[in-house]
Amino acid sequence: MEPSKKPRDKKKFWKPLLFAGIPAAAAAIVLAIVLPIVLNRPEPEEVTYQEFSSLVEQGQVERVEYTAGDPKLPFYRVDDETEYVTDNPKVEGFKERMLLAGVEFEEKPTSTFWNSLLSIFLTYLPFLFFAVLLLRFLPGRGFSVEAATRPDTTFDDVAGLDEIKEDMKVIAETIKNPKLCQELGAHITKGVLLEGEPGNGKTLFARALAGETGVSFYSVNASEFIEMYAGLGASRVRKLFKEAKEHAPSVVFIDELDAIGAKRDGSTDGAGREYTQSLNALLSAIDGFEDSDGVLVIGATNRAEDLDPALVRPGRFDKQFVLTLPDCQAREQILRLHARGKKISPQVDFAELAKDTVGFSGAALEVLLNEAAMQALIQKAPEITLEHIEQASMQMLLKGHIKKGIGNRNQTEHTVVCYHEAGHTVATAYLTDHALRRVTVLPTTSGAGGVTMSAPPSDKMLPKLEDLRSRVMVLYAGRAAEYWLCGGKEAQVTTGAAEDVRAATEVIQQIAMFSEEAGLLDYREFGLAGQKKMMERCQALSQELWKETVEFIQAHAQQVEAVAKALLEKDTLTGEEAEALLHPPKLEGEA
Repeated sequence: MEPSKKPRDKKKFWKPLLFAGIPAAAAAIVLAIVLPIVLNRPEPEEVTYQEFSSLVEQGQVERVEYTAGDPKLPFYRVDDETEYVTDNPKVEGFKERMLLAGVEFEEKPTSTFWNSLLSIFLTYLPFLFFAVLLLRFLPGRGFSVEAATRPDTTFDDVAGLDEIKEDMKVIAETIKNPKLCQELGAHITKGVLLEGEPGNGKTLFARALAGETGVSFYSVNASEFIEMYAGLGASRVRKLFKEAKEHAPSVVFIDELDAIGAKRDGSTDGAGREYTQSLNALLSAIDGFEDSDGVLVIGATNRAEDLDPALVRPGRFDKQFVLTLPDCQAREQILRLHARGKKISPQVDFAELAKDTVGFSGAALEVLLNEAAMQALIQKAPEITLEHIEQASMQMLLKGHIKKGIGNRNQTEHTVVCYHEAGHTVATAYLTDHALRRVTVLPTTSGAGGVTMSAPPSDKMLPKLEDLRSRVMVLYAGRAAEYWLCGGKEAQVTTGAAEDVRAATEVIQQIAMFSEEAGLLDYREFGLAGQKKMMERCQALSQELWKETVEFIQAHAQQVEAVAKALLEKDTLTGEEAEALLHPPKLEGEA
């Protein structure tokens, strides 16, 4: 009995033919263009050498093309594009005779059929290049799985989020020693979902897990799977996981998972079907892994609420972690981690610096120290000081630099800006527990007319409603100071508070959700009718808070005046200078 033959893989059979056929087709196209040009070139008109000499004497020859060894001599007459040929005299002094007669003499190398073919081919070479380039980006040809890497990042390079780090270490241990799970009858984790805003360490955790275990690491963005051509997304998903399985143990990191794993809406158009097929391929790939396959999938998203329930159910992404902004202790750890290898002044207190960087992500803290190092480099300082860090922090917060002067701003506008920032300063000092850091009326390269900078005393994970109301009043206070300056004439108030109004609108929406009067409901979940109700509540809150802000500025007009006049004199105030104006030290004997 003959052994059974392995069935022939049609895809493997056609793939070499496809790769060989594309260049062959491109070459055929070029030859189809070039050969007719070469073979169908018009024959030149031949004249005798005596006729040629006569034309030269009459000044009728404009140019000759001389090729050594060629029996024929091509030439062109004045105002005549026809190519003529005559016998090549091959005599000494011929070139000098032509030049004396005013004929342009062009010497050419020995010409052959293949030289002509090559010259024409080079002419059309750019077209061939673009044809190959076009074929390269035909549907299905633009995606390839990047070679697996072996990151050198470990958990020692991750600071903060210690609880999540411990869980990730357990997962790493199961990858390195799968028998431990099998002996206990436990299943090895197939998937880990990391949720959090950009910069909070999702990619870092994935790389650290792969680096800690020493396994192959594949990193892709989910948007790379999606294509306008049906079926390509699913095939790309299968291609990635096939590669990961062949090089197991491995970690597959999919960033922006919501691009491929969003909730299915039942759409039947081309894009909807493509999303559905890609998601189904991802689900099948994860389900198809066995404990012995050694493939771990890590998904990252900042929109976990948009993910399809089938994707995040237990058995697929068993572990789900939320990576929040680092708290004060975590920020200190991150700062110390990124300070390694940098020459930082011993006077820089990382504990105090952590308090001043509320709201910074881990990535932002890394950039902060790097930008501070650049500031020290520019100033040719021997070490990074607190001043360099403050300059870098200001540059990051302002998304640019503070200019050195007011530029083309006229004095009237400059006065308005001074009162505007004075309003923000006074409201910050009296309505919040924030510490003033700097107030300036110098414009910034990002377009702001001035800036009032402050920092909260500590992290507030659960702000009170009164904190949100105060925040809105601080944002409105700049415009309220302008309103007071122009005597309550709304038409005279500038549009400089546009960004303040946008920021206040977001805070007001948070306040409206917790309104007992409106029923403690998020009306955005009730369609158009609910959105209308929410807008009405926000409008009422805005009018209420605006009125309170105007009354507050009027009650503190003396302090606004003092800060504004100081800004008119020196453009910039430190936090200490602003506090001294608002809370002057009491004289002896005063109560």
